[in-house]
Amino acid sequence: MLDRVATKRGWRVYAWALMDNHYHIFLRVPRADLSEGMHYLNSAYATVFNRQHQRCGPLFQGRFKSVLVQTDYHYWELTRYVHLNPVRAKLTDDAASYRWSSCALYFRTKLAPSWLAWEEVLLAYGNCLETAQEAYRRFLWEGLEQKDPSPLDAAEISSLLGKPAFIARMRDCLRSDYDSKDIPDADRLHRLFRPDDVVSAVCTVLETNHEQVLRKGRHGNRPRWIALYLCSSRTRFSYRDLGRYFGGASGQSVRTVVEKVEQTMRHDLKLKEQVWTVQQELNKRLNSET
Repeated sequence: MLDRVATKRGWRVYAWALMDNHYHIFLRVPRADLSEGMHYLNSAYATVFNRQHQRCGPLFQGRFKSVLVQTDYHYWELTRYVHLNPVRAKLTDDAASYRWSSCALYFRTKLAPSWLAWEEVLLAYGNCLETAQEAYRRFLWEGLEQKDPSPLDAAEISSLLGKPAFIARMRDCLRSDYDSKDIPDADRLHRLFRPDDVVSAVCTVLETNHEQVLRKGRHGNRPRWIALYLCSSRTRFSYRDLGRYFGGASGQSVRTVVEKVEQTMRHDLKLKEQVWTVQQELNKRLNSET
């Protein structure tokens, strides 16, 4: 069910863990559809669970709790917190062997679904996958030995986690009036980037120009592919809107490129590294603005 909702909505999931009576998900939602996606996930799960266990009525207690996290802030700490929950709850002795979490997929990446953004976490600590995996494994064990508190304990007003400048900027956004009062804080925020920002970062990293990135019809245009892929996840533009921006392409052709990039990154490490480098460039620019 998580695969279904993440694939349909373009979610990028960094870590997840199913516990005995709750679950944790650390993710990015590019189109501000957290409420709708969570409603589908919870209601569908409750329906199947009730059917299997011959019960009826609500399964989850109250609304889900969400914390908005600054891009790249505490990524390792937050994924470790999620992955170590089953160990601390004594559901397993080894986080990497627990069946109902994403931790094992960090070390068996060929089995990972396209929406699991393990590379964004691991490759932050080196371009060599084996080295990054070993560093992350050590990091997990250090978390058990040090018994660090949850990084979410540092969240401001229980819903914002990041540097002071980020907290101040998000508070300004949250002061605005919205029609719906039950939308979580994360759904109220303006997009982090525009397509112009993504294209500019692609041009900088891949040493190309805007004309080449925006030109359609050219085969093997990797800068364009990367720009379309990142625009689909780092902006709130729909596939149709992105098609208009990228030279009048159709929404379906944009979706096809995005899916092709996701599939290609599974075996093309150079493409994966290029995508990651452009993301780092975007994050660097964002941090310099704050």
